[in-house]
Amino acid sequence: MLRAIVVFAPIIAAVAWVVFNIQKPAREQWDRQFGEK
Repeated sequence: MLRAIVVFAPIIAAVAWVVFNIQKPAREQWDRQFGEK
């Protein structure tokens, strides 16, 4: 059980970091396109 946590925690953290970094510029561009109207 502990080994699974040690293995999956960095993977989940990396995926979450990538998703966050992809979402942030996409959200800014979304606001730029649709927020002005």
